[in-house]
Amino acid sequence: MPQKWAIELSVEGDLRFLSHHDMMRAMERLVCRAKLPLKYTQGFNPRPVLSLSLPRPVGVASRAELLVVTLEEDLDEQVLLGRFNQQAPAGMNAHKAYRFTGAAPRARQVQYELPLEEDRLGAVQSRLDQLSAEQTWPFERRTVSGGSTANQQVSTQPMDLRELVRQLDISGSVLRITLAPRQDTWARPGEVLAMLGLDGRVDLSRLVRVSVDYASGN
Repeated sequence: MPQKWAIELSVEGDLRFLSHHDMMRAMERLVCRAKLPLKYTQGFNPRPVLSLSLPRPVGVASRAELLVVTLEEDLDEQVLLGRFNQQAPAGMNAHKAYRFTGAAPRARQVQYELPLEEDRLGAVQSRLDQLSAEQTWPFERRTVSGGSTANQQVSTQPMDLRELVRQLDISGSVLRITLAPRQDTWARPGEVLAMLGLDGRVDLSRLVRVSVDYASGN
């Protein structure tokens, strides 16, 4: 009988620059090389049944990725982890695996951390103090659609980031950001960094996803 597994893993180093699409392709190749007894989709082009529960922003390292796979045969947790890590590229490591039933685990909160240099602590703390006194944190999300550059269309969507940020503070010299969705809408870490006066691209590559709180899929 097919078994559903959740595999917790970290993604660090150069791997953090892979897009979600590239990560999915890498995962498909990895689990095939690991010779896991995968369940495949039906049809002309069968693919292994797997997914990443919460796509990681490009450039962000993570200690809390969750890969969901369906296996045709049961495996021991340590055997599964051993096969996975033997084939994993440098910068990726699976540290826990468990079976589950029902729907896949759904993220309900995610925490990021960013180490700050001493000369930037004062400015960021000042901005945090200012934001804490404001009722809303208005922001315009810019979305680009269309294929080629000539056909691309740019649209903006007004948002209130305060509704999507659960926690925003500094502990020691580390900025801590905790995000939670409103319906299916999440704040993007780069948007929060920009609101704080930080670089939404350079600082994003120093950000680490440290934990994700998942609702049970049962």
